[in-house]
This record gives sequence, C-alpha cells and structure tokens, in this order.
Amino acid sequence: ADKIISSSGGEYVINPFGGVNRRYLADLMNFDYIFLQHGVIMNDLSAWLQKFNKNISMFITSTRMEYESIAETNYLYDSEEVALTGLARFDELNNKAEKLVVVLPTWRRSIKESYDSETKSVYYDKFNETDYYKFYNSLINHPRLMEKMKEKGYKGLFCLHPIHKEQYRDFEANDVFDINAGFVDYKDIFSRAAFLITDYSSVAFDFAYLRKP
Repeated sequence: ADKIISSSGGEYVINPFGGVNRRYLADLMNFDYIFLQHGVIMNDLSAWLQKFNKNISMFITSTRMEYESIAETNYLYDSEEVALTGLARFDELNNKAEKLVVVLPTWRRSIKESYDSETKSVYYDKFNETDYYKFYNSLINHPRLMEKMKEKGYKGLFCLHPIHKEQYRDFEANDVFDINAGFVDYKDIFSRAAFLITDYSSVAFDFAYLRKP
C-alpha cells in the first residue's frame, strides 16, 4: 500500500505480521500512515503515538490547542505532519434531544481479561468483581437517581465501551435504565441524549460540540 488511512492507532493497523516485532521489517513497509483519530486528545499520549513509535505521516487534529499540543512537542512531529481539519465524526452530528440520560464510561486497561491482544472484547466471568463494574452498576440502580429521573420523566441508557462490550450481560437493567447490548450507534445516541454522564472519555467533546450538558 502507498497509504494507510485509519482512525485507529493500534499496532495491528500498521503491522501486518502480527506479533513479529515491526523494527525488523520496517524496510519492507513503505507507506504513508494518515491518522484520522477517533476523538479529541485531551491527555499526553506521546508515549504511544510519538513519531518513533508510529511514524505517522499526517496527524489529524480538531482544535487549535490540540494541534499545538501535538506539533513540535513530545510527539516529535513537525508542523508539516500535523493538520488542523476537525474530525470527520463531527460532520453529521445533530441535536434531536429526547428526555434521555446516557451513561458512557470509557474502558479500563487494568481489566486485561476483558479484551484480547487487539483490544477486542472477550467475556470475563469475574468482571462483576471489579470496582469498575460495582461503581457503574450501583450508579444506574441508585434509588435517588432513579426516583428523580422518574419524577422528571427521563429514561436512561448505559453503554459500555466496545472494548468491554461483551460484559453488557453483567449489568442489571431496571425500569429507568436500559443496557445497550453489543456495539453503540454513537451518532444516534449523541443526537437523542439530553444529558451525558462519563468519566474521562472523549465523547464529552461530542456533547460539547452539540452544546449539550
């Protein structure tokens, strides 16, 4: 390939040889890697995405501050290798808000048994013993939250990150909160939800883009 264009920064995108160390094969792979991103970067990810690890030919960014945080810093890219374009995921976002509260936590690297080497979800039978599970399951079943949502006429939807998606069956639905099974139609949820609860997921920026709380 002359170019590999992807929204993922995973090793599997640029290394077709799987577990083989890419450094020994680098001279066989002569392509431009265009990284579209799949969310606004709000933390320092330079240890993962810096030039000597990924060698990104064009790094897409969405805001001036994000652009400046990538270009000519610890990521080791110069300004010619970073583009300020906005993200494609924002192009068709619209606001058709209903009385829906959506809970969208991101994944946890520490729960290693819940995903494989390509960060694809696999079911982990002790997931319900993790603090992550206990916190979010208790949140969506919290009596005060449920009572207030019923009073105001709101419904809720809990959506796991795709890396943990197989664990949806562990969570307890109720007459206020539904549990999303499988993949998430983010465009639809961003449009319909009136309110977002998250931890440190970049989906917060999609809601901010739509001027929603």
